Amino acid sequence: MGRLLDAGEAQALVLALNSRLPVLLDERRGRLEARRVGVEVIGTGAVLVAAKHKGLVSEVGPLLDSLTHNGYRLSERLRQALLEKSGERN
Repeated sequence: MGRLLDAGEAQALVLALNSRLPVLLDERRGRLEARRVGVEVIGTGAVLVAAKHKGLVSEVGPLLDSLTHNGYRLSERLRQALLEKSGERN
């Protein structure tokens, strides 16, 4: 597991495996490895959508914009899917 991932991702996966909990990962390699070893993966976008549904944030779009502005890579397709799930796009 550690050969493909950085130390933090590897530790997060070990913790998720040992505790049988999902792991928050956004990097493609980490997500692929998590799925390979049977760990459920949750991404930052899904956390933001859940936060909106729980009333913890009012809009997902501006948060995604801020993430992108600060170097977070997000495909337009995923961005649109997240906006749709959050009810910000018809």
